Amino acid sequence: MLFRLTWRSFLKQYRSYAIPFLCMTLAVMSFYSFSAITYDQLLIERASQDIQLDSVLNIGSFFVLAIVLFFMLSANRFFMAKRRKEIALYQLFGLKRRRIIGRFLVETFFLNSVSFISGIALGIILSKLFSMILSKAMALDVESRFFIAFPAVVLTANVFFLVYLILAFQNIWILSQKKLLELFAKDVTVPLTKIRSGKRNIFFGILSFVLIGTGYFLASQIHDILFGYIGKTKDFMIILWLPLLIFVLCVAGTYLFYRFSVTLLVYFWRRRPKSYQGLTLYMLNNSCIQILRSWRSLSLTTIISAIAITIVGISISLITVNAQNVRNSQPTDFQIRKEDLPQLKQLIQEEGSKVIHEVTLEYKVTGTYFGLKLLNTAENNQEQLINLLTIDNYNQFRKIKPELPPIQLESAHDTILFDTTYNDFRGIASFEHQITLSNDVQLQIQRMYPDHLGESLLRYNSPVLVVDQEIFDKTAGISYQVAMVDVDASADREKLSNELNQKLPLRWQDEVYYEYMYQNDVLTGKIQKEKFAEEGDFFGTGSRMNQTSQYPALRRTRRQAGVFIYVALFVSMIVMVATASILMLHQFSEAENE
Repeated sequence: MLFRLTWRSFLKQYRSYAIPFLCMTLAVMSFYSFSAITYDQLLIERASQDIQLDSVLNIGSFFVLAIVLFFMLSANRFFMAKRRKEIALYQLFGLKRRRIIGRFLVETFFLNSVSFISGIALGIILSKLFSMILSKAMALDVESRFFIAFPAVVLTANVFFLVYLILAFQNIWILSQKKLLELFAKDVTVPLTKIRSGKRNIFFGILSFVLIGTGYFLASQIHDILFGYIGKTKDFMIILWLPLLIFVLCVAGTYLFYRFSVTLLVYFWRRRPKSYQGLTLYMLNNSCIQILRSWRSLSLTTIISAIAITIVGISISLITVNAQNVRNSQPTDFQIRKEDLPQLKQLIQEEGSKVIHEVTLEYKVTGTYFGLKLLNTAENNQEQLINLLTIDNYNQFRKIKPELPPIQLESAHDTILFDTTYNDFRGIASFEHQITLSNDVQLQIQRMYPDHLGESLLRYNSPVLVVDQEIFDKTAGISYQVAMVDVDASADREKLSNELNQKLPLRWQDEVYYEYMYQNDVLTGKIQKEKFAEEGDFFGTGSRMNQTSQYPALRRTRRQAGVFIYVALFVSMIVMVATASILMLHQFSEAENE
């Protein structure tokens, strides 16, 4: 008799159970998929050139587990509250509390077991599809194969058995605390005074918009606010507490919005004359009451959805920034010392390809003196190496790379600065516009740009000054050349890059020695290829790489982008499904009550 009552109750709730069943199945499928891919040795080895794929997938699995655990705890508490009268009837029939708890534990175990089996089955069936998606996202030329990763099945079973134990402890705690009268108590009602306007409601309703607006404003201006604050206070802790402050403002604003603002808006809306026509007044009051009854769930699901969107947004932002850095440092297929260019051309010809663009950038490395002001401290005047490039040579390079910024010198003593640290220190550092070169050459920095001129390690890791030809010729320094080469679209860039690294291994060479001193507004010193006989206080050395290829950097960026987007989308999908499931459970419950 009791078993039949329990079974009938379970069948009566099957629509509600279908939602957590679907969410749990998707979670098991995603967790197994992440774990199974880590056992695909061919895929892991192919991707290990650029990224630790298994580590990223394990992080994704952890987030999936945390999200599912939160959802199952919420859904389980919802079902226990919904079936309180059923539990009270069991007690009236004389069933002991431990037997009631045992029946609910068996029911939960049955539901989780079916979800686990379904999720594992889907994961095994779709494992090849998921591997293909990841391979395509990472641009990996790897054949996806169908296999069953039994260690991944065991790991998934252990993890979700732990989830079941946590749910079991939650059921035991809830059922051991409930008394018979509490189980028969009526649903919580919302006093009519809560949907009326008042000073308290108006204050917190307006405050919610202020908090949310402030959070969004700080988020949109976070770069300038961070560096502006650091520049004035020299306090780097803002890097930690400002994102936390934005999060707290948005959470508090969302909490107050559903608690006060929504009912306040409904209150003012129903004061309109048209609101009393037909059932409009009833619908407004009923909607307001439902929001007041479930405002905590609405706030929580809104925050969770925002976090999911944030995860995807952060991933896309990091990928975009990384891709832009690669485009700046690798504008052409190959960058190589002019002396080694014949070997590169011979290699390209042997592979049946041809050079479509070739520009030689003629640099002159020399000493410079300029003032750098960091964090509103006293100006730090320093001597360092810098590279000179003529405006004509820059425009030759721009013909094959039109995305470079167009520049024009206003006078012979003006210059354009290209520096890799320009964006990094924008807002907390300022450069003195006057720059001094050797031979008493004074220049005015007309404008500064991020470094778009290729790999700085081929240029003694120093900034570039675009100058007039006359300034270039009269400044003492060491001249060198870097060839920028593009090959045709049919070329196998990966093979060319690998063979170039075999014939011309990456190495540091062309070492220079310099000694500069700035006194009485004059920069004195020298730079040479031989060591100094006597090393002074300002003695320094520098060297540069011999070659670099674009393909490895693009491949690394593509693979990192692929795996991050893959994990972010899967995690976000689980978050959205869990959030929608919680809302649907509440809506079904309210529909039944109505």
